[in-house]
Amino acid sequence: MDNGDVVWTGHITNITDRKKAEEFLEKRIVALTGPLDQANCIEFDELFNIEDIQRLQDQFAQAAGVASIITHTDGKPITRPSNFCRLCRDIIRRTDKGLANCYMSDSVIGRYHPEGYQRCERKSYGDGRGYLRNHRTEAD
Repeated sequence: MDNGDVVWTGHITNITDRKKAEEFLEKRIVALTGPLDQANCIEFDELFNIEDIQRLQDQFAQAAGVASIITHTDGKPITRPSNFCRLCRDIIRRTDKGLANCYMSDSVIGRYHPEGYQRCERKSYGDGRGYLRNHRTEAD
């Protein structure tokens, strides 16, 4: 300016979300392109955005009228329960023993089973199951 004042103009952009997306994509690429003998170490959240999966799970459970949860092989949840009945959600899973039994039941239900159907350890409810393999072999 004529009087010697300096005027700065600029634009600040928050790139936090973009950087998180880039990091997530990088992890996914590394997980999918890694050596086959190291594929067992791929984690579910390295392949999928948990928030997106949760939203899909919630919508599926509501549309199909079923309860749904995605767990690790030990039964520990990856996603939050969707459409669970009040007994499971508010009573059984709220006690240490009930939650431990549910984790055990969820781990069994999530394993491959030739009949394709497993029963909940509580015996009063039938649970369907599906499992997702997290490793690749030469034959895949």
